[in-house]
Amino acid sequence: KQLMLRAGHDKGRIYRVVLQGKPSRAIPDFEKMETAQLVDTLASPNGWTRDMAHRLLLWRGDRTTAARLLATAAATSENALQRLHALCVLDGLNAVAPAHVASAMEDRHPGVRRHAVRIAERFAASKSRHTVIAAIVALAKQEREPQVIMQLAYSLGAFDDASAGYALGALLARHGGQRY
Repeated sequence: KQLMLRAGHDKGRIYRVVLQGKPSRAIPDFEKMETAQLVDTLASPNGWTRDMAHRLLLWRGDRTTAARLLATAAATSENALQRLHALCVLDGLNAVAPAHVASAMEDRHPGVRRHAVRIAERFAASKSRHTVIAAIVALAKQEREPQVIMQLAYSLGAFDDASAGYALGALLARHGGQRY
């Protein structure tokens, strides 16, 4: 029997698959959402919904209200995905500050810490780099999560600072036998 990889191509696109007799989940009307609602939507358990809210916050480019709300969500939300998205939207809006990044490096979730380290690279040559260098070096001394350690190794090289070099050497000494 021949495999038909294009079977059904003339039947249209499948947008949703739902169980018969069960109501489908309502799709939020993103166009009508205010900035605060979009920031709240970053906590959704649905990845597509979070990504759409993230995208719309970037497209709108609101660096005043959104930046304030995102900074609060990044620092105080109980939802790690919302903290992560809030930090990344702040970065995308060019509204992330060294204090946001330093605070996120102390987050309890490794994904937030990893992205905070990645975002920290933007401050490598800035006048406010000392706050970020202190936070990244402190994190490098105590981090145990492999993906965060790998990101630390990548990002420490962006900083032209002796303490970053020592931290990179200490990472190698402590974790040099790991696969990556």
